[in-house]
Amino acid sequence: MGAKVIRVDGDFDPKILSEAVELLKNDQVVAIPTETVYGLAANALKPAAIKHIFQAKSRPSDNPLIVHISSLSMLYPLIKRPQNFDLFETLMSAFWPGPLTFLFSKSSLIPEEVTGGLSTVCIRFPENTIARAIIDQCGFPLAAPSANISGRPSPTEASHVLEDLKERIPLIVDGGPCSKGVESTVINLLSDPPMILRSGSITLEMLRKFVPNVQIYQPEKGNELDPISNAALASLHTKGSLSPGMKYRHYSPKANLFLLESTCFDDDQTLDLISKLERFCEERNIRGSILLNTPICKNIDGNSDPHLIIDSFSSSSYQTIARELFAKLRKLDSLDVKFILMFSITNDNEGSAVMNRVLKASHSVLTSTEQVTCSFQKLFI
Repeated sequence: MGAKVIRVDGDFDPKILSEAVELLKNDQVVAIPTETVYGLAANALKPAAIKHIFQAKSRPSDNPLIVHISSLSMLYPLIKRPQNFDLFETLMSAFWPGPLTFLFSKSSLIPEEVTGGLSTVCIRFPENTIARAIIDQCGFPLAAPSANISGRPSPTEASHVLEDLKERIPLIVDGGPCSKGVESTVINLLSDPPMILRSGSITLEMLRKFVPNVQIYQPEKGNELDPISNAALASLHTKGSLSPGMKYRHYSPKANLFLLESTCFDDDQTLDLISKLERFCEERNIRGSILLNTPICKNIDGNSDPHLIIDSFSSSSYQTIARELFAKLRKLDSLDVKFILMFSITNDNEGSAVMNRVLKASHSVLTSTEQVTCSFQKLFI
């Protein structure tokens, strides 16, 4: 039969959410809007409910979930207060409700199914009024990873959820496009120094105004830091990841995604690359795409060649690229392209969140037209 879709507009009657709330109270899953991406929600306190999330998404059971709350009073029973809780409170005051997730030591109320067996839990207070109203009416926190098949680009519209989960879940609450378009920033204030475990729209620069020594976790530089200076957790990295988005490949379109290093391509080189790609696709009778975020895109006819689709973001701002990224990848997948080339952006501010997602989804990073040609000749013989 497929999932039912309920449209909820900005000025909504809370009663319109009653069907979603009833399903959640009966340990079912419901896709709900947030400001980041659509979430697949279930009762965070019920292992039976949580299992439906993993089943619907085909998600590995050691990939932890983020718990969503609708008030600070809902937070306190879920956590063990750390000694530096005043630092948490400072950031909560600045960024909650909003797209910032904190890592806490969990209380016994949080089942291991939520945390992947870890003693820590990720919690956030969403800004989206529909999500908060649903949590309020349920009276319990909701675990809610992105409402997609694991590994696929995250859903930023209800139609994306329907595309992935139509036959797997009973209900989608359609609250319109997500305002941010990328998952929340995840911060670990239990480690020394504090670490950003996943980049998002709350940026390193924004956080350093309150936590000057915060860093972005770099897995190639070592294992995950012990989050609470406890010898029992010293080998935590061998058991699982502290935060979603750290361990498994995420955000990937069906097509092979390649990241082009922007600093290696001037306008003439970009035009030369496009010309070569057009010939390459025509000779092999395949369809490919290039996703531009530079001013040169204004000088290119995106419909000039049926074999090469040239698309671009509606502006070059980090916020726009972040908001439109997943929708662009899904759109190009729907056009049955075999590859997507995307240019890199500066890895600071919200650019860090975009680059984090693109790198996780990418086949490889290419720095010249010759590298593109060589890689494609191996892939598309």
